[in-house]
Amino acid sequence: MLKKKSNVSNQKILQAVQGLDKTVQVLDKKLQDLDVKVSQNTTNIDKLASAINDFANHTEERFDKIDQRFDKIESTMVTKDYLDDKLSDLKIDMLGTVDKKDKKVNTLIKVLDNKKIINKKEVKLIMTA
Repeated sequence: MLKKKSNVSNQKILQAVQGLDKTVQVLDKKLQDLDVKVSQNTTNIDKLASAINDFANHTEERFDKIDQRFDKIESTMVTKDYLDDKLSDLKIDMLGTVDKKDKKVNTLIKVLDNKKIINKKEVKLIMTA
């Protein structure tokens, strides 16, 4: 009887070992599949990182070009102080021109009055206009 029990026990042990062997084979296959998926994901992550890096470099180049354009615009841009100075100069020039014209008109009126071409009433009318 002992021998029969031993055979049964050995058989059960053998079956258990065979079952464990199958389980290990299934787990090994799952690990291999997982390794393939991890490798694929790593490749995809590397591709994504490369694409992000390319995009960042391209964006940085565009910003550099924009900065250069702003520098150029800024170097040629008119400042408020410059514009104020130029408008002041223009005002002085225009006032000088108007003053010269006024002197010429006044001189013309005096000449016309002295030559009796216009009378005192007309002189007064012109001067008050």
